[in-house]
Amino acid sequence: MLYQNYKEKLSGCMKFLEKVWRFRLFVLIGIVLLLALLFTMLGITGTVYAESCPSSTEYGTPIAFQAKALFGKTETQYRRAGEESWTNEQPIVAGDYEVRAVSRSGFGGETHGKIFSYSVLPRRTEVFVAEDRYIYGEELTASAELVYQDTILKSEVVSQTVSEDRCKAEVERVTIVSEDGKDVTSCYDLVFKSALLNLERRHITLHVAGASKIYDGTPLSSASYALTEGTLADGDTLSISFPASLTAAGETKNTPAFRILNADGEDVTSFYDIREEIGTLKVEARRIGILGADREKTYDGQPLELPALRVAEETPLVGGHRLEQIEEITEAGIYSAEELLRIVDENGQDVTNCYIFDALPDIRIHPRKIAVETSSETWVYDGKPHSAASERDLWLAEDSMPLLAGHTLSVDPACLSAVALTEITDSETEMRYRDNALVCLITDGTGKDVTKNYEIEYRYGQLRIKTKVIVTIYPVSKYYDGKELAFEREDYAIKAPPDEDVSLEGLPTITEAGEITLGELRTSVTVIFSEKDTGKPYQGINVIEWSGSDHTPVLTVYQREITISSISVEIVCNGRPLYGYGHGDRDYYLSKGSLVEGHRLEVTVTGVLYPDEQQASNTIDAFCIYDEEGREVTQNYLVALSEGSLQWIEDPPQ
Repeated sequence: MLYQNYKEKLSGCMKFLEKVWRFRLFVLIGIVLLLALLFTMLGITGTVYAESCPSSTEYGTPIAFQAKALFGKTETQYRRAGEESWTNEQPIVAGDYEVRAVSRSGFGGETHGKIFSYSVLPRRTEVFVAEDRYIYGEELTASAELVYQDTILKSEVVSQTVSEDRCKAEVERVTIVSEDGKDVTSCYDLVFKSALLNLERRHITLHVAGASKIYDGTPLSSASYALTEGTLADGDTLSISFPASLTAAGETKNTPAFRILNADGEDVTSFYDIREEIGTLKVEARRIGILGADREKTYDGQPLELPALRVAEETPLVGGHRLEQIEEITEAGIYSAEELLRIVDENGQDVTNCYIFDALPDIRIHPRKIAVETSSETWVYDGKPHSAASERDLWLAEDSMPLLAGHTLSVDPACLSAVALTEITDSETEMRYRDNALVCLITDGTGKDVTKNYEIEYRYGQLRIKTKVIVTIYPVSKYYDGKELAFEREDYAIKAPPDEDVSLEGLPTITEAGEITLGELRTSVTVIFSEKDTGKPYQGINVIEWSGSDHTPVLTVYQREITISSISVEIVCNGRPLYGYGHGDRDYYLSKGSLVEGHRLEVTVTGVLYPDEQQASNTIDAFCIYDEEGREVTQNYLVALSEGSLQWIEDPPQ
């Protein structure tokens, strides 16, 4: 079985070889052609073609070189013009360069394209001032649009003042470096721009020291200072002097005189915003003690003799100074050393304010004690100012010490406006007063004010402005009824001061139709004033104000309204006159209203209809009303008449 398979495979191979041999010429030709094609392809692989390159580019923009290779890739090589060696790294700095394409042939060797020359030109860019404001003395910087992470390493910017708050700045020079620190300034075509900036003053703080000492008669000054905030601009210097000094006790600012100069000696102080911290020169008064005996008395107008006073040894005066004192005092008061003593220097100048007196004998004149009383007064409110401030409204109290001989007591004019009253002092329910707080003025025989020599006890009188008595009458009325109309207590109101009761007596009444006015009431009524607590007659002043016009009716009886009607009569004419009376019990009747009880009415009816007339009024000729006592009271009625009619009618048919 295996042998049989072997024979079959061997037979197949023999058949294939026979066919190859049969076509051996064609197979040989094919192999030769295939090898020729293979070597041709290997020979042209890597051939560079389709090359292009611009003549120049700008710094920051890569050269747009293009090239292709048959059946391969290209690389680009560069070199500076005139150099031998090539590099794959594209140069970026400005200069002249050459470029070519490189590829690999099918046999592994390099193939080169055409060599192109090109230039990297400086990049044009504007250089401008980076800041929009200029603080005097600060360094301005330049800014520009750069490439490749380039930066401006340093710049020179000059400025020129054009006004107090504006300056012109211009970039003069810059140095530009690449990211690795190389100078690439030549790679830029720089256009320098100027700018108009806001000029701001430079802030500094000038601290001037102060100084202090105890008064010794010599001048005190200080020339110590420092700039505690900010610095001067480069080249500027501070020229300063200290004119302030202090010799006498006190204090003063150590204000310097200064200016700031630039390197050219020009005054540039105005370009600084200077905050001054000025110290103080302080000379403290020299403390001394004064020795001597105490003296005191009560004011009597006579001088108080003073003891001899001297400076304590442990607190001496400054050399050359001496103590002077007054010999006597008269006015009341507790006297200080400044009032009794003065210290003068060797030139006779008063330097007392340069000393503080720590100790001094008790020297005083006690004021004379007196008591003064003022008057009391009450007014009724009238809207005007009132005061009790005349000379008779102030006097010495009976138990007071007298004034010194020749001294006079009066009212101080300065207090008059303070004690004047205009508004009501009372409340609604109680009396209230104000002190008559006059101030006294005491003068001696020469008119000199000596009030301060008296200790005055004031015993003030009381001032009061009370309300008017206001009487308000409420009108009362009715229709005539024959009865008396009188005021009840609720028909009037009285507003009175809180300490008074006010009542009215003799109020009028009315029975007949008519009216009583407020003016008539005022003349007939009596106003009674009494003290609220005791009921006794009130003795003070009062003003009565009646609320309303004198012509206002306050008590009114209106006429009683009635209507008297005569009867009507209708009959057949009998040839004789028809009279309107005598046809029954009454020839009239009250068609509206009524009479007061007990009153009677008499009426005369005189109507007549003649045969030649068709109709006539039943005339009421007269009427009269009487009361139960027979008095005529017709005037108390408002009477309307309504007349009936007299009329002929036709005789009814039989």
